[in-house]
Amino acid sequence: MNKLVDVHTHLTHPKFEGIFTEIISEINTSMGAVICNGLEPKSNRKILEWSKIYPKILPAIGIYPIDAVNKLLSDDFPIDIVNFNVDDEIEFIRRQASSGNIIAVGECGLDGYWLDQKTFDEQERVFEELICIAKNA
Repeated sequence: MNKLVDVHTHLTHPKFEGIFTEIISEINTSMGAVICNGLEPKSNRKILEWSKIYPKILPAIGIYPIDAVNKLLSDDFPIDIVNFNVDDEIEFIRRQASSGNIIAVGECGLDGYWLDQKTFDEQERVFEELICIAKNA
């Protein structure tokens, strides 16, 4: 039987915390691998840690578009976002990619649903940086 590969998972999502052991068991039994995507510093580091423990978790680290503009968001933004230095995280991702520690760059992209036009320039800047990292890795 061919083993499946899930190319985009978010195993760091809080809804998986209580069932993570079962998920790993299912991955080991039924999957060839899963590419697990990071969103921001905490999930990026967690995924890198897991990839050393669980060989079928393949790390893809990045910056979610909303997280990429965390400094531009109002205090009443409807989603909880942790503030962090985006440029420091871009450099961290660059180092991990050049060291061969990740299989892909992601999460990355642009958001026009939750975010408005005042964030577009910064979103594009971060997206372009992540694309450059991916192309040069």
